[in-house]
Amino acid sequence: MDTPSKELKGLHAFVPVRPQRTLRYYYLWSLQFIASPILFPFRLLTMVLSFIIAFVSLRILTLKLDLTRPINPFRRTLIRAQTMFVTWLFVWSTGCRIIEKDVQNKPNSEVDHLLIYNHTTSLDGAILAMLGFTSHINKASIRNMPIFGLVELSNQGLFVDRNDPDSKKKIQKAIQERTLLASGPLGLPREWPLVAGAPEGTTTNGTVFITFKRGLFVPGKPVHACHITYDRRILDVSDAHQNMVVAILKMMLCFRTTCTVRYLPRYVPTTEESKDPDLYAENVRYYFHVQSGLPLLNMTGADKQYYRRQLDDVSRCSTIVRDQYPDCRSGSGHYVAG
Repeated sequence: MDTPSKELKGLHAFVPVRPQRTLRYYYLWSLQFIASPILFPFRLLTMVLSFIIAFVSLRILTLKLDLTRPINPFRRTLIRAQTMFVTWLFVWSTGCRIIEKDVQNKPNSEVDHLLIYNHTTSLDGAILAMLGFTSHINKASIRNMPIFGLVELSNQGLFVDRNDPDSKKKIQKAIQERTLLASGPLGLPREWPLVAGAPEGTTTNGTVFITFKRGLFVPGKPVHACHITYDRRILDVSDAHQNMVVAILKMMLCFRTTCTVRYLPRYVPTTEESKDPDLYAENVRYYFHVQSGLPLLNMTGADKQYYRRQLDDVSRCSTIVRDQYPDCRSGSGHYVAG
């Protein structure tokens, strides 16, 4: 027997966001139902093509390179340009249309150190790579993925094992090393690419900002930020509550999904923030709140694991989950209205 749907009256970071069931919603979905047999095969072929091009070209461009050390700037430029092309092809195959706003605040990939963003779907990384930000901080499992792992390794991305404290320390040290200088010695091109990372550490449904992790703020350097949003009038693209592949397949069945990337003014830390990564992280989180109007919610990655039934010990969750949502789990029918 199906669980009846229950709209949550409070805030939650991981439950589905249900689009409003308007006449327009049903009309567009009926058209998409008719068009999907044509759109989907074409998009699937395009996606496979992007994978093949990425595999062959990046293998050639990184041949005999030690990617744990700075590489030749010309070779890095070629790798970055090829990555931008294949990720553009991949994003296009999902039916996603990208709109950039406030581009005067867009960071310079050859000068600036760090770009942080809110994390709604695993597609966020591909969208940023398509826009030129090809090196990311990833969870360790990405390294072993056939194509995505190759793309991140080729662009000298960083990989963190969330269950290994030593891994987190190594990543913090690597971030500090990469942000030490904006350029190489004597004004030469920088040795390491700009790093993009999501301080939330996991995907959310995009309705709130959960707790920011401190790792990206340890260097105490100014950061650039962008706020990524998706048009949810037809589809909830977040993979906070569903498998990443399922979310992307749904996008491929739609006419088009619009994603807006709005660049925020650079955030320059105070002396106190530079010395205290926790304070810095919390204040940047509040900065996102002010710029976007979305509320703050002290939920964590453990709350997502509990919601998705990957964790059964509610005592490891935040106070919000323990007090308000102990019964709100995947398949329980809970959602928030779009």
